[in-house]
Amino acid sequence: MARGPITRRDTFPGPPTAEPAPNPSLAVPLIDLPPQTALQDAIHERHQNARDRILQVFAASEIEALQKQAFRMAGCGSYVDFEIDSDNQTVRRLTHACKSRFCPFCQRRRSQRLATKIERLIRLMKHPRTIVLTVKSMDLDLKAQYRQLAKWFRKLRIHPDVRPHIINGVYTREATVNTRTGLFHPHLHIIYDGDYLAQKRLRYIWHSITKGSDIVWIQDVHDPIKMARELATYVIKPADSDSWLDSTLQQFAAAVHGMQMLHTFGKKFPPEPVAEKPDELKRQKLPTFSLTQLAWQASRDVAPAAAMLVAIAARWPDLGRYIYHQFPQLHPDPETPRGPTSETHRHVNGRGPPRGPPAAVPDRQKLEVEILRQAKALTAAKVAKELQKCAPKQAPKTGRLFPVYREAS
Repeated sequence: MARGPITRRDTFPGPPTAEPAPNPSLAVPLIDLPPQTALQDAIHERHQNARDRILQVFAASEIEALQKQAFRMAGCGSYVDFEIDSDNQTVRRLTHACKSRFCPFCQRRRSQRLATKIERLIRLMKHPRTIVLTVKSMDLDLKAQYRQLAKWFRKLRIHPDVRPHIINGVYTREATVNTRTGLFHPHLHIIYDGDYLAQKRLRYIWHSITKGSDIVWIQDVHDPIKMARELATYVIKPADSDSWLDSTLQQFAAAVHGMQMLHTFGKKFPPEPVAEKPDELKRQKLPTFSLTQLAWQASRDVAPAAAMLVAIAARWPDLGRYIYHQFPQLHPDPETPRGPTSETHRHVNGRGPPRGPPAAVPDRQKLEVEILRQAKALTAAKVAKELQKCAPKQAPKTGRLFPVYREAS
């Protein structure tokens, strides 16, 4: 396969989307990325342009770590499994995730997890307050600037006028780019538990430590949830990275590769309680169904598999676009567009006039019960088929009845 733009395999037609502005610094990819499938296009539709740009930028980098990250991101969403829990009447969706810091699809999960962790730490504080520390742009590597910033913050914490007022806290790193000079501008977002520090005094101490930087901000934390979400956003993605040049994005990604962006300091926080599970639940292995296998069985007129796909399409609309493209005969209304599109997302977000009444919110519990019922019927049909194939002296097959078939990514 020739090196070049990202290719797609088995793509489905959709409305024209706005093409990103051409970037003169974008180089030709140095590695061959696997083609994107129709399932991946459906999962990543909301952020397709941003994802394609990151893949192109990382694939064009000469840094091996970024090339590996691009290859891993190219396989994000390549297959989807469903874990069936008949005892609790729940269905868990298992989407293959690359877990990259720059993947738009994985950023949401990462942000939610970090926001929950930060919120727990804030609620353990008696008097939470937030501080923003900035420094002047330096003509240094971003990683070196982060290290220097951490040293200066350590000096600030042990200062005689600051140490008695701080018990513990948590901080995150963020970097912006000076549009005039093109240099990185790193700063810290801190939440600490302790007494209030006068801003004028804090500015004077920070100026003496950094030898010239005096822009600081301090205020009380009134909404722990909002503050936790804000700090989690700084961890997963810089605020203005969409407008960065490709070379700047490569430098930032190389600097933060393998770097921990969330830190705690001061008195140790109590550990997070972990719910212990009984031994029988730890050893229990729940049956798993693959979306690829369900589609393969539905194409061979297996009724429970087709009914299960219809319930899955209603439960998860992003998968419905893929399912109804593969099996248009399963759509309940042939006149309705096949699943969500970029055009409908723009109307839902309020950036255009709505087209008709809003879509009804699906009853998740009811749909999951239907998925469980069809999974049970599908398992029973599989067992009956296996028993028919068995010879009189041959015992029925045991173990997992549905091997998971992975899509090539």
